[in-house]
Amino acid sequence: FFHLAASQRCCQTLLQSMVIGHRVFLDDDILPALIAHFREFYSKSLRFRAPLPDFHLSSLSVSCANSLEQPFLHQEIKSVVWALGGGKASDIDGFPIEFFRIFWEACNTDVFAFCDEFASNSVFLKEFNRATCVLVPKRPNPTDVTHFRPISILGTPYKIIAKLLSLRLAPVLPSIINPFQVSFIKGRRLHDAVVLANEVVHSLYCLRFLSFILKLDISKAFDSVSWEFLSDLLTRLAFSPSFRQWILSLVTGAQLAVSFNGLCGEFFSLGRGLHQGCPLSPLLFNLVVECFSALFRHTAVVGFLTSHSLPDLQTFSTLQYADDFLLFGTASRQQV
Repeated sequence: FFHLAASQRCCQTLLQSMVIGHRVFLDDDILPALIAHFREFYSKSLRFRAPLPDFHLSSLSVSCANSLEQPFLHQEIKSVVWALGGGKASDIDGFPIEFFRIFWEACNTDVFAFCDEFASNSVFLKEFNRATCVLVPKRPNPTDVTHFRPISILGTPYKIIAKLLSLRLAPVLPSIINPFQVSFIKGRRLHDAVVLANEVVHSLYCLRFLSFILKLDISKAFDSVSWEFLSDLLTRLAFSPSFRQWILSLVTGAQLAVSFNGLCGEFFSLGRGLHQGCPLSPLLFNLVVECFSALFRHTAVVGFLTSHSLPDLQTFSTLQYADDFLLFGTASRQQV
């Protein structure tokens, strides 16, 4: 019965055609076209190199920077193994996190040695830096490649290191990320941004100001992050050389294989982007997008955008939730 149900579901989810780049591909031609599509996208370099803004960016204190590069404690590593979410699909190695928990007494020495070697040498083996890209439909009856969300299935060794780094990074982010970015920051909630937006709209309505609200959404946000820009940014924010190298060794040199209709292609190297599904990616993206936010704050300071103030809060011109921006301004030709 269960085999029949799984077989029927498999038949229902198999796609026989897909539109990729204004061309229609059928059956066996879909996977090669997807591989070519993602290989080209992730290997593209930016046409221009945006300089880091010299204004409105905070830096880590020396004590915070030093705390990030401390050796991993064995109890810290064990806590991460138990903190990672279970019930997830395993990568091609076939070892989910549950395997490490059940056989912890037998494999903990190897896990500790693996983490210690990474911390000492700042090198992440390419065999572990591989991910399988699975396309998850964003809508019923998808027909175009844009109707899918690419999710990276990562190996457990990668997840352990990424989780260790994310737990180190998360506590220091509130000191360098502006208070109006509410996503993936400890102690901040989406509800806060909703309340602030409502308060601003109500205030503008009561004051009878001619104003506008502009919503911006960054397309393919995680996939478009430049590794070179991220490296320069970590230096600008005063992260220690050791921690920077830990981050970059995990992010750069990644390889990806595309899986579709039950088939998986060969691995190819990436040239940019952050893995969807990696616990570290949202935090790194917050750092990158903070530069974008700094540009908006600068335009408010020089008068190109109108800043707003509410009781007990500093003035602001934007609200952020991950890659979504709300811009507030006066309805003038200059600001529009």
